[in-house]
Amino acid sequence: MRERFAFERADENREGELVRAMGRRIKNDGIDTTRKHVVPAYIFTRFRELPTEIRRRIWSFAACFEKPRIHQLTSPIPSTDKGILMMGCRVRTHGSSYVSPASGSYPDSVSVVLHVCQESRMVAQRIHTLLPCEKYGQPRYFNNLHDEFYIGGEPSWTRFQVLVDMFIRLNSSRSLPRRARLDVEKLSEIRNLRVDLNAFASMPIHFWAGFTKLEKLTLVLYSYDEFGEHEDVSFDPHPDFVRVKQRSKHGGRAEWVLNYVREAFHAAKNDLPQWTIPQLDVLHRFAELPNNFELELADDQYNTESDAEEGEYDDSGWYREAGARMIHNVSRNEIRRLKIMHHPSLKITHFNRHFHDGKESGQYLTDSETEDLDGFDDYDF
Repeated sequence: MRERFAFERADENREGELVRAMGRRIKNDGIDTTRKHVVPAYIFTRFRELPTEIRRRIWSFAACFEKPRIHQLTSPIPSTDKGILMMGCRVRTHGSSYVSPASGSYPDSVSVVLHVCQESRMVAQRIHTLLPCEKYGQPRYFNNLHDEFYIGGEPSWTRFQVLVDMFIRLNSSRSLPRRARLDVEKLSEIRNLRVDLNAFASMPIHFWAGFTKLEKLTLVLYSYDEFGEHEDVSFDPHPDFVRVKQRSKHGGRAEWVLNYVREAFHAAKNDLPQWTIPQLDVLHRFAELPNNFELELADDQYNTESDAEEGEYDDSGWYREAGARMIHNVSRNEIRRLKIMHHPSLKITHFNRHFHDGKESGQYLTDSETEDLDGFDDYDF
C-alpha cells in the first residue's frame, strides 16, 4: 500500500512539473511563440466573440489544471514568537495557522490565469483564495474550490491555532490581533475541510458554522483497535487517506461516525436556521501499523476475509469510548486559559494604573469576566 501511494504521488509530481514548465515557457517566450510549437498551425482567434458563459467556463478549466490536492494547516511555534511588551503585558504578534502545501504543489502556478485579463482574473479568484502559506512566508493562492485542507495529527485541538483563534473569537468581546484576525477571516472561507475525530469531538457543534463557506467536512479516523491510540502518531507532512469497505470492522466505525455527525448537525440547525449543513464524509488515515495489520480498502479486490469473520470481532469497546469522547464542550476554565495564553487583554499595572479609576493592579481592562483566572495571570506565551 505504501508503494502504491508513493507511485501515485510521484506521478502527480511529474504531471505538475510538465504544467509548470509550460507556464514558464509561456512567460518567457510569449503565448504566440509557444503556441506555434505545441499546437497545430490553425489558431482560434475569435475567443472574445464567444458567449460570456462559454468564455468563463474555459477560464475556469484553465484555472483548474492541477488535480485536487490535500494541504495541511499547521500552527506557528509559540516559543519563537513571545510577542511584545505593551502596557506591562505581552501582546501576541504572530498570525494564525498556515497552509503547508501538498507535495509537488506550487500555489503560484495559477498566476498565468490571474494575469491574462480582467475576466480571467475574476474567474480565477472565484476558484483560488489567498491563504497564509508556511512555505513562502506570505499569502499564496490555493484552489479553494477543489483542494481539501486537513487539520489533524495532534493529540488535542488546542494545538491548532486556527481552531483556538476561531473559538476565542466566539467567546470574547474583543477583536483578535490584526494579523491573526486577517488569517482567520481567510481560513474560515475554506470550502473542503478534513478534521481528526478527536478534534471534532471536543468542539461545540455550532463551532463548525464559523467556516462560512464550508461545503464538505470529512472526519478522519485512525485504524487502531483503541480510540485514543492515534494520539501517538507522529506528524506526517504528507499523510495518506483511504476509504475502507463498508461491511468491515473499520467500515462499521465509519458508518457510526457518519450517522452521529449527521444527526448532531441537523439538531444544531434548529438553533442556526441559516446554516447550510456541509456534505459529510468519513475516511481513515493510513499510518504506521503492525506488520500483521490488514486494512480492508473499498477498492481491494484481493481481500478474502468473509463478512462472517468480520462480524465475530467484538468492537463494542471502541464504540463506547467514541461515544464518551463526543463531549462537544469546552469548560469555562479552559476558555480562560486559552484566552490568557493566546489573546490576553491588557491589565492594570504600575504603568497605567493612574488612568483607570476603580480598578486595582492586576485586573484586566476588558473581558475580565472570562479571563480572571488564578495561576495564569503571568503565563508567558
